[in-house]
Formats: sequence, structure tokens, C-alpha cells
Amino acid sequence: MDVVWIVLGVLLVALVAVVLIAFFVMRPRAVRQLRASAQLLARETHGRTPLVLSAAKCESISLPAKQNLLGVGMLALTEHGVVFAAANPDRTLIIPRVDVIAANQSGGGAKSGVGRIPQLEVSWRSAGGTEATVVFDTADPGAFTAPLRELSN
Repeated sequence: MDVVWIVLGVLLVALVAVVLIAFFVMRPRAVRQLRASAQLLARETHGRTPLVLSAAKCESISLPAKQNLLGVGMLALTEHGVVFAAANPDRTLIIPRVDVIAANQSGGGAKSGVGRIPQLEVSWRSAGGTEATVVFDTADPGAFTAPLRELSN
């Protein structure tokens, strides 16, 4: 019986350690990442207020040259198009509104489970004339899809 209590005690200590690391290490790191991304976004939009602004995670992009864009950042919709900015290192994706082909909302990607994050999928004509697609995890993709459809028309 003593072995059971020792195992339970070790599991409890491990659980508390994981929670403390998540709260005191990972959370501040994510907050710094988003603040730096917001500053980068402000530079890219020249201080203008975007129509829609949200924290987002770039899940996938079809352009091989932009694979370094994957990760957490800020997604904004401006009157000129879509801007995604991620910091540390600084990287941005700017999609002009005239190049947007489609904007769709999906319930989540390949990740299974109840708490799937809704996704925003944007297709556009890239500089080379080919169609490119990017997928973002964001809390409210519907806030982006309707205005993007209006902008693309």
C-alpha cells in the first residue's frame, strides 16, 4: 500500500510541476510572442487600425518559400487585404485584397477531438500567378470570412 501512495505522490508532484511550468514559463513566453507580433503588425499597417484583429496560428501554407511563417502571431484584416505577422524572428505575410480568391471557415483540421479550434482558409493568387492557400487557427474565423468575401468581389 505504501508503494501506491508513493506513486500517487510522485504523480501529484509531477502534475503540479507541469502546471507551474506552463503558467510561469510557457504563458509569459506566449504573451511576449504575441506582443512582439502586434508591434510588427503595427509597423506593417503603418499604425492604421485594422478592420478585424485576432491572435492566430498559421497551420499550413502552400508556398514553399513561406514555410517559415508557420507559428503563432497576429492576423489582421485591413481595407487593403490580409496581414499575418509573427515575431521572433520577424516574418510577415501580406495578401492584397485584389488577389484574394476565396475565404472559408472550417471546423478544424486533422486534429480530432471535441475542442477543435475553428480555422480560416484563405486562397489567393500569388506573385507567380499560381493559386496559394494558407490556413489559420483563430478564435472567430467568421469575423474574417464575410469581410474577405466582400473585399474579393
